[in-house]
Amino acid sequence: MSPEGAPLRASEGGSAQPAPWYTTNSVVRPSGAAEKPSDSVHVRAARRAASEAHDWLRRRSWSSERLRTCGRQRIGEEVELRVHVDGAQRRASWSGVLRCGDVWGCPSCAVRLKARRAEQLTAVSDVLRRQGLVPVLVSLTVRHAWSHDLRQMRQGLASAWRRVQQSRYWRTSALRSGG
Repeated sequence: MSPEGAPLRASEGGSAQPAPWYTTNSVVRPSGAAEKPSDSVHVRAARRAASEAHDWLRRRSWSSERLRTCGRQRIGEEVELRVHVDGAQRRASWSGVLRCGDVWGCPSCAVRLKARRAEQLTAVSDVLRRQGLVPVLVSLTVRHAWSHDLRQMRQGLASAWRRVQQSRYWRTSALRSGG
């Protein structure tokens, strides 16, 4: 792969060149017609990159046994290749093989789990919007270091969150939004 993510092919001189049918903004079909890449093109590229990263991790001795065998070890009597058809989209997946489910350490599982979580968030967001609510995602960060006492930090965080929920602004906002 090139730095831009374009597939590479070896040229006559031996150096790798981007494939002639690939550009960063569009995919050129053999007929010459260009079109914007669909989400499925990006998803396939992400899955391919995750698979390559997973193969690299699998060869490292420090990776966990579960990660090393993810997608490679049979857990059932049969291993089955399933093809899922959803309109014009087709996806394939293996059934009967071990999946580690490590969203942080396994690139293959991360792609699958993040896609599932995105679908769940979209479904919840749609329900909230139909009810006239505006979904908001808030990420709060607590500055910390290895030397900080985790129990004390957790108690301080719980106390601060309790004070937020007891504030007049929070209570009036919750009443207005129906919560």
